Amino acid sequence: MTGANTASSEREGERRGTVARRRWRILAEALQRSSNRDASPDSVSTRKFQSFGLLLFEELGQEFYSVRCINSDLKVIILTYYCLSNLKIFSGKSVLELGGGMTSLAGMLVAASGVASRMVLTDGNALSVSNVKVSLQKNNLSVETFAR
Repeated sequence: MTGANTASSEREGERRGTVARRRWRILAEALQRSSNRDASPDSVSTRKFQSFGLLLFEELGQEFYSVRCINSDLKVIILTYYCLSNLKIFSGKSVLELGGGMTSLAGMLVAASGVASRMVLTDGNALSVSNVKVSLQKNNLSVETFAR
C-alpha cells in the first residue's frame, strides 16, 4: 500500500468515525429530552412503550428481561418506529423512501398501513429492489419500486 493510499484510508476512517459520533450524539439528545420523567425503580418498565413487534421480550426472572432485536440495523428500527408512531403525517400523501435497503421496512409498513395515497420505494442496489419486490408480492402490497 502506498503512502497516498494509507492517508486516504485514514481520512475515510476518520470521516466514518465522525459520522458515527454525530449519530450517537443525536440519539443521546433524543434520550435526554425525556429525562424529566420519573425514573424511580417503581415507575420504570420495559413494557411501557410500543414495540410494534420489532422487539421480542422474554421474562427471565423476577427482575430480568432478555431483549432481542429482529433487525440488527438500529437506524431501520428507529425510522420504522418513528413512522409507525406518526402515521398521521403520511395520511393521504405520496411518500417516497430513498435508499430503503434490503427491506425498505419503514416504507413497506407505511404502505401496509394504507394511510399513504401512494408509496414509492427506491434503492441504488438492484438486488435490494428485487428483494423488496418479493416482500411486497408476498404481502400483497401494491407499491412502486425503483433501482438507480
